Amino acid sequence: MCSSRVERPTPTPQARAWGGVRFSTPTFEVQSFFERLHDVHTHGRGRSRQSRLRFVDVLGAGWLHGEKSPALLSVAISPDVRAVNVTGSLSDGVTVVNPTRTLDFMHLWVHNNLGIGLNTIMLTGEARSSGRSSFVPLQEVPVPYNLFGMVDMCDAHKEIVVQERILLYYKYDNRPVDCVKIFTSSARIKTFGFRLLQFNLVNSTDEPLLTPDYIRLYDGDIYNVTSRQMAQLSVGSSDGAVFHVTNETSMSVQLHASGAGSRHGFIAEVVTLPVSSIGFSRYVRHNVSYSDVSSNEGGGISYMNAGEINPTLTLEWNRLMDNGRRLYGNFTSSRAAVLLDVQNTQHLYFTNNIIQRNQGGLHIRADSNGLATALKAYIYLNLFADNLSWSTLYVEGRKTSPYQEAILYYNYFTRANCTFQNVLEFNQVVANFSYNLVHNNRGFHIMKVSGNYATDREERTTVLAGSAGQQYADNVLVNIDNDYELVTINRTEEDLKISNYRYEVWRTPLDARHNWWGYNETLAIQGRIKDKLDGQGLLRVDFSNFHMNNRSLLSGKCPPGWTLVDTTCFMYMPAPMNFTEAKQFCLDDNASMPYLNTDYSGLVRYIRGRQERYNWRLDRVWVQHLDIVEGCSYFVQQRVVTGPCELQLPFLCEMDPRVTADPLSWTRDDVVIGVLGAGAAALLFLLVICGLWVAKSRHRHREKLHRRNSIRSSVRSTRSLASSFSDVSGGTGGYRRRPNPNPMPDGATGGSVDSIAKPSFDETHSTTTFDERFAHDPRLENANADALARPTFDLGYENRGYLDRSTFTSRVPSPWEPAGAGAAVDSYDQKMAVELDDCKPSSVADDSGASDSTLELKRPFGDEDAASDTVPVYEGCAGTRSNPASSDGSALGGPVPSLSQSGVR
Repeated sequence: MCSSRVERPTPTPQARAWGGVRFSTPTFEVQSFFERLHDVHTHGRGRSRQSRLRFVDVLGAGWLHGEKSPALLSVAISPDVRAVNVTGSLSDGVTVVNPTRTLDFMHLWVHNNLGIGLNTIMLTGEARSSGRSSFVPLQEVPVPYNLFGMVDMCDAHKEIVVQERILLYYKYDNRPVDCVKIFTSSARIKTFGFRLLQFNLVNSTDEPLLTPDYIRLYDGDIYNVTSRQMAQLSVGSSDGAVFHVTNETSMSVQLHASGAGSRHGFIAEVVTLPVSSIGFSRYVRHNVSYSDVSSNEGGGISYMNAGEINPTLTLEWNRLMDNGRRLYGNFTSSRAAVLLDVQNTQHLYFTNNIIQRNQGGLHIRADSNGLATALKAYIYLNLFADNLSWSTLYVEGRKTSPYQEAILYYNYFTRANCTFQNVLEFNQVVANFSYNLVHNNRGFHIMKVSGNYATDREERTTVLAGSAGQQYADNVLVNIDNDYELVTINRTEEDLKISNYRYEVWRTPLDARHNWWGYNETLAIQGRIKDKLDGQGLLRVDFSNFHMNNRSLLSGKCPPGWTLVDTTCFMYMPAPMNFTEAKQFCLDDNASMPYLNTDYSGLVRYIRGRQERYNWRLDRVWVQHLDIVEGCSYFVQQRVVTGPCELQLPFLCEMDPRVTADPLSWTRDDVVIGVLGAGAAALLFLLVICGLWVAKSRHRHREKLHRRNSIRSSVRSTRSLASSFSDVSGGTGGYRRRPNPNPMPDGATGGSVDSIAKPSFDETHSTTTFDERFAHDPRLENANADALARPTFDLGYENRGYLDRSTFTSRVPSPWEPAGAGAAVDSYDQKMAVELDDCKPSSVADDSGASDSTLELKRPFGDEDAASDTVPVYEGCAGTRSNPASSDGSALGGPVPSLSQSGVR
């Protein structure tokens, strides 16, 4: 036989889920009067111990009796919950309703829940019996069904006995109901009062076939025909804040409700009169710190209260990431990561939190009955990044009072994308928005600094001001993608009807002085502002005394919001992140996590200036170090150490380091000082050596010039003396210099006149080099000066350089010449021999330049400078110096040059 195995269906999430953990009072009423009684055992005030829940994992809860229920629920008590992990709930993660004492939620881990991560509802009511409440009833309160500790309007109990105070509630579902409750006092001697804490009935007035939903109050038992109807509360009724009082010792409440969504309903308090409860203590505080609330579809944190006085709320060092879901278009499952609807709450501290990748950011709606209970919200050192769909920061004061105040310092708003909402919005509150950085956001309207883009096509603006009395100072308002930097909106038509409204508008302008608008001209700045000058009914803006530049608003060369520490631009991110997330965030901002090496004191001063309670011995900050290659490192106790990477710590980012150095930084390094000193000594020694060498070289050069000038002076003196002797022997008796033709043998001419004349006077061959060497050689010139002037020797030779230029009859006979020419030559030779014997030496030349020396014949033809180099020569005989042939008319009439010793070397 074959048997088939039946597969069981996969269980649904509801089948796998369980109810969760509940803390509640044993009865419907909080019996706080027992604490005021004397304890006979301890002889003091009676105190009840609160429950504790620590180091517990609550996984997969949220389904109880077929309805959604919070995984961790507390009603009317204040348990001590720390280090609890709530994950995978089908409803809210943690819900606390009306805690009576101080509430501390520390180190919670609330992840991946289908409802709100952390939901707190304060229903303190009022301890007085005045005619109207000091608060406005809430609208939407996310309370669960089957809430034990509060009276359900439609449960099986019809008659309730009240000692002091109970809470009555109803939450709509898909069934129409008609319910009745009858309240009586315990001793049947007290009357009752009825006050609404939430009032949100369904509006069915447009349906003519349906009876509008209502709440009827009867003075007495409803089943008694004599009972009087005190009031009927319905949609649009003005009795929502009225305190209804009975005359009888009982009160009846009747409800008629149709089917609707779970966000509708009401919550009311029923108290006995006179009020015997002291009320809520003003010293109670609620604290949510060091918690991680992420990936919850209903939102991160929701806090609501209704009462005449409420506790101080503190949210510090929390991580709220990826809360809410986008459904379709601009429809989302939540409006904000942190939703605070508070009334008569004196103080709110929202510091050192990170709100990232949520549907919306921080939404605050505040109200108060007077100045004594007005809200003062401190929003410091928070990081808002990558939030979508809804406003990143929304602060609203209700119309009942203008006393709410918000102080915002050192917050960073970046990369928001809420196309149909304003990125930052303040409505009817006194806001001090200083030292904040709003960068790289996208929204319908945007407030503040640089890199923003508004999507309102008609008037894209950075700041939209909706009321007078605002002040904007020391801001950088340069957003070139927007049409305006500041736009004021007009009042309603009803406001314009007031007679003195226009005067009030002109008298109370917006104070926008002392800002940098990107221009330093009045007309250019006026074009970036839309105010009273552009439209009737708008607020006027005073932008006088504007900054001429942004130098005073920046730290050195760092971008806005960054601070120059030493030589690097730093930004301290006070939000808790692990090491990997911190590095990625710096990269997304075009920066990096810094590597720290030295000079930690300046960094400590910078962090302490941002974080008031920074303790450098205990507080840790993510940084990097060159010596820590693997693992994670943080800065603590002025040093960088390794640590676990999953810690949630603040961190530092750096960008755009300045390429400048301290000119005196080397004075703090002994090694550098030693090296520089040795180098300076070596350089000084080299400079001394070079100086001595230069001095010696100059001295040698001067000596050389002196010797050269002395030699030249001696040469010029000798030449001048010789020239003077030549001038003395001038006149017709001296011989004039004549060029020295190139000697040529007789055979080369061949007896041709043309052959003799042309090559003999050719100047292509020059002996100038030899003559210059001879003239400037001091060894020859100075040593032989006396010998040349008074020679002791006699040297002569035949002057073959003389050319006979006479007629053909006076030349030496040749074979082709006629007879008789040779006789003339013989007579010439004989006479020359006689004259040489009678010659005497003389060193005087005539002033015409002629001399008796044969040196003139050796000089090249055309050397005109040789005339000034005349040396002692042998002049001719005392007799007639003419050619013997001149007497008979021969052509040998040129002077016969005498022999000279100057050419001998």
